[in-house]
Amino acid sequence: MMTLNDVKLSFNFNLRRPCDTRRTTPIYCVVRLDHRQMKLPTALKVYPHHWDDRKQECVVSADMSEAERNDNMQANRVIFALRCKIDEIISYLCSGGVMVDADFMERYIKNKLTIPKDMANKNAVPPIRRITATTLLNQAFDIAYTNKQTLTASTISQNRSRLDGFLSYIEVTGKYDTPDLLTQKGINDYKRWLVKMSFSGDESMEKSSKHINQLCQLIVRLINKELCESGDFQDLKLTQVVYTKIPDPRVPEEMKRRAISSDEVERIMSCPELSDVEKEYRDIFSMQLATGVRFSDLSKLFTHDYIEKEKDGELTYIIKTHKEKILAVIIVTDDILELQRRYESGFSFNTIRESAYNNALKSIFLKAGLTQIESYCKDIAGTKVERTGRLCDIISNHYARHTFITNKLREGYL
Repeated sequence: MMTLNDVKLSFNFNLRRPCDTRRTTPIYCVVRLDHRQMKLPTALKVYPHHWDDRKQECVVSADMSEAERNDNMQANRVIFALRCKIDEIISYLCSGGVMVDADFMERYIKNKLTIPKDMANKNAVPPIRRITATTLLNQAFDIAYTNKQTLTASTISQNRSRLDGFLSYIEVTGKYDTPDLLTQKGINDYKRWLVKMSFSGDESMEKSSKHINQLCQLIVRLINKELCESGDFQDLKLTQVVYTKIPDPRVPEEMKRRAISSDEVERIMSCPELSDVEKEYRDIFSMQLATGVRFSDLSKLFTHDYIEKEKDGELTYIIKTHKEKILAVIIVTDDILELQRRYESGFSFNTIRESAYNNALKSIFLKAGLTQIESYCKDIAGTKVERTGRLCDIISNHYARHTFITNKLREGYL
């Protein structure tokens, strides 16, 4: 924006239909004179996703077809010529011997800002329609997960969330959505971006080495197992990719988990301020404290998905664990039996979701006054970072398993 003889003047290039991605849309020059506006046609056209509004020019990229690239280059040459004309117009209007008003400026600009017909790209060549990385990954995911009846809904949902992370990465970074993203370079770029964003200062973008590995390994599996090995995608000539896992830099004693003391357990059990739902989650936590099972196996204790055995008057439950695929033997106590009886008809919520469970634990520990500061090391993208936090803010269900194992070691179990 500039002021000439008290008249505010500005130039800008806009698209007539910026949201219509199916066809080319005209580019026009917008001239603002004080409170009036002129829209001057340029006879140029471009696909909206090929327009860089910040740079005010058409995008030219190596992954375009030759026709697309040539057409956008021609449009940019015209835009450059228009900018030169605009500079000439401004230079004339700013010359000392010329006294102009808004009406004069409008007539002068309309007269001078014209484009030779042979410079226009009215017959812009439509881009070649090609399959996108997003489409390929969604198709591969349906084959590997959505259409597999043997997989649980939680497994499908969890992996869908990981795939959405990659699709969001394409959108956020503005990368061209082409099969080039499914190459070794594409995977390496994704990994580097996840690491970079983990240290961007935005805590919501912080990811552990395990989380980054899970995000990348899903994409690698879809490429290698579904897109490369399946005959349906052979014409794409994709090659298998390799992913090197980021190691966790911490040793176990540096992690934030620790054993919950008997006094702390008593405080959450006797806390009178809990809601009915929080009381149920507290009982679930009690079951973990009594059995030491992982979250993935916890529901089996309430659905009786185990084998009962009794020897020498001692009842045990034998559970096939979800993670290690080994058998876990649980010595049944009166506390375990009481919790099972209490929830024979189920919980007030349909399923035990880990995120909701951990959030409930944070609220329970806060209401119980367990707010002491804890020191621990956090894994951020494979880098060990020292942190502190209140126990009620960092508590998670795995503390129960850690407490169970610590107590058993103290009792002499190996």
